[in-house]
Amino acid sequence: MGGLPRFLPLLVAPVVLLAGCPSGGAPAEVPLPRDVDALDPQLASAVRQAAAKIDAEHGDATRWSALGRLYHGNGLHDLAARCYAQSVALDEDDPETWYLYAIAESHLGDATQARAHMQRSVDLDPGYGGSYWRLGQWFLNDGDLERAEHWYARGTKAEPELVNNWVGLVRIALAREEADEAVELLRAHVLGGPNDGYGRQLLATAYRQLGREAEAREEAARGRGARPVLPDPRFGSVFVEKRGRSTDLTRSQGLLAQGKVADAIAILERLRAEHPDDPAVLTNLGGAYVRAARAPEALALADEAIALNPDSFRPYLIRATALEAQAGNPAALEAAIEAVERALDLNPNALDATNLAARLYLRKGDGEKALAAFVRASELDPENVALLSNVASMQRELGRTPDAVATYERVLRLAPAHMKARVGLAAIRMEQERFQGAEDLLAEALELQLKIADERHPDTRTILLRLAEAHDAQGETDKADAVRDRIR
Repeated sequence: MGGLPRFLPLLVAPVVLLAGCPSGGAPAEVPLPRDVDALDPQLASAVRQAAAKIDAEHGDATRWSALGRLYHGNGLHDLAARCYAQSVALDEDDPETWYLYAIAESHLGDATQARAHMQRSVDLDPGYGGSYWRLGQWFLNDGDLERAEHWYARGTKAEPELVNNWVGLVRIALAREEADEAVELLRAHVLGGPNDGYGRQLLATAYRQLGREAEAREEAARGRGARPVLPDPRFGSVFVEKRGRSTDLTRSQGLLAQGKVADAIAILERLRAEHPDDPAVLTNLGGAYVRAARAPEALALADEAIALNPDSFRPYLIRATALEAQAGNPAALEAAIEAVERALDLNPNALDATNLAARLYLRKGDGEKALAAFVRASELDPENVALLSNVASMQRELGRTPDAVATYERVLRLAPAHMKARVGLAAIRMEQERFQGAEDLLAEALELQLKIADERHPDTRTILLRLAEAHDAQGETDKADAVRDRIR
């Protein structure tokens, strides 16, 4: 194929295969890294095996494509492109290899070849939405909104259930500051699915463009930390070819994020057998055991990791989390607190450790320390309205009413529709005998609650009971009875 001179010859050492080419020309060559032995042992072994398969049947396009995937998945894009080029020369009607060839070309900076190869993949398989998405992404990255929109729109017609192209159209609308259209697309095609969190981030951007700052802050808080989930099974075939310890660690973390805990543990247990004194492997496996409710095993691994590296934050966090499961035992609770406090000594800004410390202090009955930890967590995550609502509830329980009022009001500034904050603030107004204020807050909370649940829902019943109490306190017996009738 054309364009090969840009490859760096020093990186590869072609191995001439003994068999001849199908066309009767010069024998095909398998490009190999100059020093295969310098690769990760797993990768080196896989490369040798894949090359040997081609040597056995050099005219098999799928074997060339398989070696291309192996190189591609491990960042050897120039070698991958050479293999893909040979594969499509042998089988020019394989849309998947054209697709991967295009991505490899894009990694190498040849945008023209990448687009041409991707369009060839589209011609061969017009039903795969990922091809349109890739083209849209490339044009969007170049600032060509019109052509990006063209490909995204075609993708939504080719594979309407694929979210990738809908997200692309949202990004186009936001780039043009057409926020109303972005909101409509998000609600129709993105929110509520696997991309709900990322969709909330985009929705926050749209609300800011519309000047709806309070709603923007609320959506940003709901979507914080979420990453886009953009399926691409074809490129997934490349990802699974990654080899080596660091790749396996990354893969295990991805499996944990997907809730596939047993699959992650299988990878990590194999890594532990290969690297028994690697603190990162021990720590990651300990974290996976915590997720699998295997606390004793997690605790043992955390202790091993601490012995190897006593100044590492994460093993102490895992130790504390594993001991939390045994917190009914006073000694285990104290040990958990000691571990989480050590973790916070090493990393005072760790939100997960701060939240864990708050929970453990609550278990111990130390309300002041628990509140201090929750307040610190709210400082680390200042727009987390659920966390702030918990802070307000604790402030109220500890008799710090002015602080609780201020925190509830802060929640409502961030999220005017926060029902529990309204109910909590209403309870304080009742205690202060400001009954009309309590009634107004509860009426607003009820209106919000009925948008998401009926009157049989426990939260709805709680609001109705509090509203009836507010009416009773003002001598409005008929109104109180009418509200209670709704509960029965």
